[in-house]
Amino acid sequence: MSLLFRRIGIFIFPFVALVLAGCASGEKRLACPSVSLVRDLDRVTVFAATDSTDLTDVAYSARFDALGATCDHGRRGVVIDTNFLLVALRGPADTERLAKLNYFVAITGPDGAVIAKEIFSTEIPFADNRRRVALREEVEPYIPYSREHPLEQYRVLIGFQLDGAQVTYNQAARR
Repeated sequence: MSLLFRRIGIFIFPFVALVLAGCASGEKRLACPSVSLVRDLDRVTVFAATDSTDLTDVAYSARFDALGATCDHGRRGVVIDTNFLLVALRGPADTERLAKLNYFVAITGPDGAVIAKEIFSTEIPFADNRRRVALREEVEPYIPYSREHPLEQYRVLIGFQLDGAQVTYNQAARR
């Protein structure tokens, strides 16, 4: 099964809320895979000192916001136009005025196994001494039609590419 990820564009905006959009095509609603954020991978906190978890050592943090998706059904498959905001907050230990983020977009098949995954890197500058900046990202995963498995059985998952310590930090912060 051939899958394609295409990153459309990046635009810096002042933080605004976008409306969550569902998958639809014209007047008739066709099947569309669900699009969601992965729990505990939907935010990241980066510390200036790698072994620290002290709030005074936070260089920056980021989270996803305003996740939306629409489907464009073609003759051979569906393109899921997926967009979201990356919202970055500058921490007290920041010295670079730049948030460096890695996030992934993955597609899971009917059995829940990841069948395609791509990691994207982006940087968000804290221009004009701003503490909070939002960046709009758009990706277009493609899933070809399959007679064996309807599109509703596929999922598009989005999250930050984190190491084990970052996941543990997120899990502890959630409690």
